[in-house]
Amino acid sequence: MRVTILILVVQAPKIQKLFAHSFSGDLEKFRQSLHAYTTIIDPVIRALWSLEAADANASDVFVFWLAIAGYLDEMMKRPEGATGIPANVTPEVKSIYNTRYNA
Repeated sequence: MRVTILILVVQAPKIQKLFAHSFSGDLEKFRQSLHAYTTIIDPVIRALWSLEAADANASDVFVFWLAIAGYLDEMMKRPEGATGIPANVTPEVKSIYNTRYNA
């Protein structure tokens, strides 16, 4: 499967153009977007790893969910330059989190 994916990436001219020049604006924009994504998703991943323990229960899930909320809230209060997360993304992340919480 990996071979197929790599062949598709190599044959895609838009992808080739993106990585052709290491100082291109498109590549830098991609890197910034990837950094923002990993910054937002990091606490969720860490919580999921913790919940894979054999003795995790429903109360642990709720505690980790609140911990994720606290981390995201503190992170979203920081200036955009400190986190790399664009200001227009912050309300969207909060909305997604609150929708999942209400569900």
